[in-house]
Amino acid sequence: GHTATTLAESLLSALKGGTKTSYTEFWANRGISFDLHDGDIVGVVGRNGAGKSTLLKLLSRITEPTEGEIDLYGRVGSLLEVGTGFHPELTGRENVYLNGAILGMTRPEIAKQFDNIVEFAEVEAFLDTPVKRYSSGMYVRLAFAVAAHLNPEILIVDEVLAVGDAQFQRKCLGKMQDVAQEGGRTVLFVSHNMAAVRALCNRALFLKNGQLTMDDSTDAVTALYVAEAETGAAELFFSPERSPSPDFFLRHVRVLDQTGAVAPAIDGREPFTVEIAYTVSAPIANLRMKFGVQTPEGVLAAYTHDPEWSTRPRHTPGEYVSQCVFPPHTFNEGTFLVGIMADVPNERVLQQTDYALSFRIEDVAGHGASAEKLAGIMRPKLEWDAAIRG
Repeated sequence: GHTATTLAESLLSALKGGTKTSYTEFWANRGISFDLHDGDIVGVVGRNGAGKSTLLKLLSRITEPTEGEIDLYGRVGSLLEVGTGFHPELTGRENVYLNGAILGMTRPEIAKQFDNIVEFAEVEAFLDTPVKRYSSGMYVRLAFAVAAHLNPEILIVDEVLAVGDAQFQRKCLGKMQDVAQEGGRTVLFVSHNMAAVRALCNRALFLKNGQLTMDDSTDAVTALYVAEAETGAAELFFSPERSPSPDFFLRHVRVLDQTGAVAPAIDGREPFTVEIAYTVSAPIANLRMKFGVQTPEGVLAAYTHDPEWSTRPRHTPGEYVSQCVFPPHTFNEGTFLVGIMADVPNERVLQQTDYALSFRIEDVAGHGASAEKLAGIMRPKLEWDAAIRG
């Protein structure tokens, strides 16, 4: 869009002898056009900042488009950021009925699905507890159950499924498949897990810099995504203006070899470090830094967070650097991607970037006499003993 200048602002600027501040136009989405049909399960993929979340907010009517139009036929059930759509002071039971009412359902219609929602979400013991006291896992389980069971014609699911455990993720994927196949409804699924996208979706959209660069078969789109993910950098700097939090911003993240140098390629026999630098501009209690390491296909290889986040006093304003050291012989050779998140658990996400870094583990010395590439993601150094026993 554009920035309008009022008469008062113009006069004030003239009195101060200054000139109007110039603004750079930024489009989160532009020139995107596609059709969805009954029974479609469509994956939406793209790097962090590609415009995926904005697209889902537009389709969910949370944000209005600056230009163009969106034609939707039927009720839309959305599961976007954790916390969207629930009132924190209301109980789980009350939020189920509130969400159904927002979708235009009658109380008897909601009651008909209520037991299925509770059973799926596995929160029966906490139904009459305010959801502000739920863990992030409980919250997302109930939110997904509500979105999927209240019979929307269009179900929109963001990457929030990453909050749940592996068993619940499989349960959600199965439910999305049921929604499309049994009800003939449409599912739009954003994910960085290419294996899940390939298994679930019959079609995929690839977003890049706010534009739709590919609308094709799942195999074609995920192949392009993986190829581009493998060309990432081992260091990323952030602009403070792009941080969603007023009291926190990431400065940089990088992968360092054992000498402390930024290293896109790591000798698998040596240790390496993931470094996260950030600035706190106001006191924050229970700030937690965490990150995950994935393959380009989206398979999680490792996940870790600062173990002292719950016992450390609040972060006072200042510049911080957190480092996590991986020991030698952790990963097998191949390309890996790092996603970063800073949050206050069960309260808010301070900043997140899904695929911030890319690094490559190299098998410099080979492995054994044959020097063959071994299967698997991890490659710890294991002790073998071969001897005649008796």
